[in-house]
This record gives sequence, structure tokens and C-alpha cells, in this order.
Amino acid sequence: MLLVELKVAPDAMNRAIGTESRMTSQVPASPEGTALLLSIREAAEQLGISQHTVRGLVTAGQIEHVRVGSRILISRKALERFIEVNTHAGYGAQRW
Repeated sequence: MLLVELKVAPDAMNRAIGTESRMTSQVPASPEGTALLLSIREAAEQLGISQHTVRGLVTAGQIEHVRVGSRILISRKALERFIEVNTHAGYGAQRW
């Protein structure tokens, strides 16, 4: 009799048998495969600013967000709107 030992990573096994760890959370994905909703950390990375600043902008109502339980999630479209609203041409008139 021939015995074969298979080594499979736990997450690969879970995917193979159709179960997922309760510790992981899934965020809806767009057709392109990118997440529709971003965490505070991910939004901060995308904008190139700190998580603290993103939280402040959310609290001030400058960035629209979705609450799921205690999580704050930000859509890519909300980030795009924030950028559009806050994009300015030139530095304005300077008074000398």
C-alpha cells in the first residue's frame, strides 16, 4: 500500500471545502476584483494621509462612509468625490 502525505495550508483547505474562518471578514468586490469598500487604513493608504486624518474627515462629514457594526468603511466613489470637491486650480489671488 502506498501512502501519500498532503500538506495544505489551512486557508486553502477552507476554500476547498467551502468554509471560511470566522475571524476573516469579506468586503464586496467590484467586477474588476477590487474591493468596493475600504477600511480606514486602506483609505488612508490610497489618499497618502494618516488614518487619524481620515477619521477626522469622516467625523467632520467631509468623506462619506458606511457603518457596518463598529467598522467604518469608505467606498472608492466617496474617495473620488472627496478628491473632486477638494481639487483646486492654482493658489488663488495673492494680495501683495
